[in-house]
Amino acid sequence: MRTRILFLGACLASCTSAPTPKTAAPAIPPIPSREYAGVYISTPDEDNFTPCGIDGAGDGWSLRFRDNESQAPFLKKITAIRGYTPLTHFIRVRGRLGPPGSYNIGFQTRELVVDSVLDVRESLEPCAGFGSPAAWTRMPARFRNLKGVALSTDRRLAALMDIDGRITLWSTETGALVGKLGSVAKGHIEAASYGPMVFSDNGDLLAVGGNEGVVRVWRTRGGKRLFSLALKNAATVAKEMAKIPPRPDAPGWKPAPPPNSYNPARQIVFNKQGTMLATTNLLSSIVWSMKTGKKLAEFNVGSDFRRKIFFVGHEGLLMTVDSGRTTIRSYLDAQPQTLTGARAAETDQVVMSPDGRTIAVGKGWADSVFLWSVAAGPVRVLRVPGFVTGATAFSPDGSTIATAGGMFGLYLYDTRTGAPIRAFGNFPGPLSGAWFTADGNAIVTVSTFDDRFRIVYVDPSARPASQPIFDDSLTAKLPLGPPPSTSPRTIGGIVTGPGPNQRAVAGAEVAIGNGDAPDSVIARTTTSPGGYFSFSGIRFRHVLIRVRKPGFAPGIKYIHVNRWADDGPWSIELTPLTRPAESAGGT
Repeated sequence: MRTRILFLGACLASCTSAPTPKTAAPAIPPIPSREYAGVYISTPDEDNFTPCGIDGAGDGWSLRFRDNESQAPFLKKITAIRGYTPLTHFIRVRGRLGPPGSYNIGFQTRELVVDSVLDVRESLEPCAGFGSPAAWTRMPARFRNLKGVALSTDRRLAALMDIDGRITLWSTETGALVGKLGSVAKGHIEAASYGPMVFSDNGDLLAVGGNEGVVRVWRTRGGKRLFSLALKNAATVAKEMAKIPPRPDAPGWKPAPPPNSYNPARQIVFNKQGTMLATTNLLSSIVWSMKTGKKLAEFNVGSDFRRKIFFVGHEGLLMTVDSGRTTIRSYLDAQPQTLTGARAAETDQVVMSPDGRTIAVGKGWADSVFLWSVAAGPVRVLRVPGFVTGATAFSPDGSTIATAGGMFGLYLYDTRTGAPIRAFGNFPGPLSGAWFTADGNAIVTVSTFDDRFRIVYVDPSARPASQPIFDDSLTAKLPLGPPPSTSPRTIGGIVTGPGPNQRAVAGAEVAIGNGDAPDSVIARTTTSPGGYFSFSGIRFRHVLIRVRKPGFAPGIKYIHVNRWADDGPWSIELTPLTRPAESAGGT
């Protein structure tokens, strides 16, 4: 565009004035190739290279490898498995840095064209500019086996539930323990179901679901328990079902009663005034008075584990159920009105904006979040790298939405345009909670297996000088959780030929190489009459299998052994070796 403008200007000048001697435009020097070292993280939807010690790296760079780069398949992850980590390596490369832009699906700010890969290591090294998000200094409490967490709307209080169901209150201004509210569980809840936790909008009340289908409500000042609200349980449903007359066509048939695991609360939400509380479990939705603890309304929807309920306005209710069907009531006793428009296929995660005008709907195992206007219907779809993992939050003004996804990442979008804003990564594990701060400048997070709150800054200038950006102490330990197995593995598979029948290829030479050094060979074998091969005693996380057989082109398989589980057997299909005359079309 700049060249066209200069050319047009030259034409105009030549038409209105005498010719002037032409001078050559200054040459733009090519971007030099240089060496970079850093941490490279790859998922099927994006890759992120953090160069060590480079100021202004922003949200990371994307790498573009040459087509024949032998080590690229070990660095680029091509399949997504929910819950498994991305590929992470410490690498040295030589390449040329491209101009600023948006790469992958919009979150990486530069692209580095790689001329050569100099070194690849699976163990990370200290790297200035890379690390886990730092612990939130305003909340220094450490926790272990956290079973529930809630933050008040003004973010001044945090409620934590431990593995025994005991609840404690903490001040995020002083970092001090300010209250103990007792327990919501009967016995150890390691494997038991437990309910959500939520503060009322003014922070005066805290509602917590127990493991036996009871929601308890406390007053946060003084720690007095106000109500114990018994939800509809399996025994009640069984009694109701016993009253149903038998069907004429099946006089002896009775529906089976629901299991007791349907009892615990799945969602708890206050209205803005804190005068009503809505609860859902798999048996019904109930609205309670927070003045008397009595039921105001009950909606029997049946065993729909995707049902969500929200307050709209002062007394209105919005409810979503399976297949994305959404109904709204202007007041509790009003007839429900079905909202029109496209539906999300499933409603595993639903979050409402603070102003009650927008809901974000996420589907389990999906790669998108649907933004939906309560008044006007579907608005837009936000593409999330990998898949949506559930933790979703609106900023206080509703202009930004943050959703956890991909492989331990948090992605921010503009709700008005759907444009990517930025991404945060390197969390110790999948995010189980995310809350914008009251001013909207930062996001507080909790990760599975982690032992503290962590914070990232939407506005970097809002970070206090005392608040670190990164926590480098965890870099070599990521991701947290069960340690990777050190036991030797057996990696095997079958070699087949082309065509619909895919006959086994016997007598093929098979070599397995170490993922740290793709050209090395650990062991060799040949395929059995059935085309099978196996290698035992493999301890490497990334390996290359190369298959050779006269008459066939070499077959190559890159295997990234999962952290907590073995996959396989692996299939390798060989293609016939094509002669030059055949490749020219037979002419």
